[in-house]
Amino acid sequence: MKTIIGVCLVLFIAWPASAANYLLNGGQESNINYKMTQKIEPTPNIRKLILTYVVPATFDSPTYSQNIETVDFSFVPPPTKREEVTDARGNHVITVTWLPPLKPITSTIALKAKNTVKLKTLTSNASFPVTDIPEPVKAYLAATEQVASNDPAIMEMAKTLTRSAKTEFDAVQKIMAWVVDHMHYVLTPKSYDSMYSFETGKGNCQNYSHLAAALMRAVGIPVRIVNGITMKKPYDVTMGEYIITMKLAEGRHSWIEIYFPDLGWVPSDAQGSQMFISNRFLRVEVGLDNNETEQDGLVSWSRRKGSTDAPEFSESIDAKFETDTVDMKGKEMTYGPRESLFTPAIEAAFTEVVVEPPPPPPPVIPEIELKQLVYSDPFRFGNLEFPENVDFLTTRGPAQEAPDGTMKAKKNFLVETAEYVTTKGQ
Repeated sequence: MKTIIGVCLVLFIAWPASAANYLLNGGQESNINYKMTQKIEPTPNIRKLILTYVVPATFDSPTYSQNIETVDFSFVPPPTKREEVTDARGNHVITVTWLPPLKPITSTIALKAKNTVKLKTLTSNASFPVTDIPEPVKAYLAATEQVASNDPAIMEMAKTLTRSAKTEFDAVQKIMAWVVDHMHYVLTPKSYDSMYSFETGKGNCQNYSHLAAALMRAVGIPVRIVNGITMKKPYDVTMGEYIITMKLAEGRHSWIEIYFPDLGWVPSDAQGSQMFISNRFLRVEVGLDNNETEQDGLVSWSRRKGSTDAPEFSESIDAKFETDTVDMKGKEMTYGPRESLFTPAIEAAFTEVVVEPPPPPPPVIPEIELKQLVYSDPFRFGNLEFPENVDFLTTRGPAQEAPDGTMKAKKNFLVETAEYVTTKGQ
């Protein structure tokens, strides 16, 4: 029996084969009514409360497009001040302030989006090393605290992985395959930066994104970090005689966009999809890393001197698919990483990633012998690093204090995950 395993936001398929590269074709088209409601409970000691948002924008790429038809922000009670700016990365940022916040605050973001995925054969002639990078795009080659593309170990690994690459896609798929196999999902890692990910092989969606970005930037491939939302509407992919049901967790997510001189910015999710993302993704904010893409969902406050008060916070998402057309088919390839990597067909020169085959399965023990076994000691199994009793709606990142005494708490990337065992045909 084949199994489907849900890790973070993407369901990865554990097939009994040595390689797990899957070519997808077809598409998705959905009209989505999306609403996020946040409730903030201030205390009398909080003198100023600031909420920051990024307005989701229309975006188009060779595989994924997001058309924002309407968007509305409402605040009850109305804020004392509202400011709007466009930052250096092109994000449209809204900042609202209450001076002081006298009542509980309800913030609602409502939008209508038409999200489309079209997977057909992509053609890229971009060479490697990459040339003809526009000046504004070169900013996304920079090393940062979270994307250590200038670290000697990262640089050496990136050069090793891409040594034989002649095209940009070849370099990208070699790095993506390595990241997919190297990383093990942990919901609450000790750190989110690329070096922690590289050294431990652990992390959540931020770690996957930072590590992939670091390796690609180290060899001159521009990558930007994207923050957004995933929605839990499931969809099916026909894979020959099987149907794969994909279902994402609903919540905050981080992924990447890779720049190709002949394709532009192309989205990928280092947890298992390259050159595309599902239309269940809502793209919100972009930047060099997740330290920079902190604006959407940021909560800041100042309080009376000597007070340690913090506001209580909750967040809920309601995504309704008014229309939803899905026609996606897949084909299992004989090459690729051990873990699953989904991709559209690419017309570009590349060498197939081949991994060591897994060890043979242990011999089957006859059922009569199994019934004679006696278990005296309890045994725990599964992802033991997954935290227990977490309230996904209210948990925020640890509050940080600025030099002026202002406190801020960033959005979190906590999402519920599950494991699924398929039926005979699914």
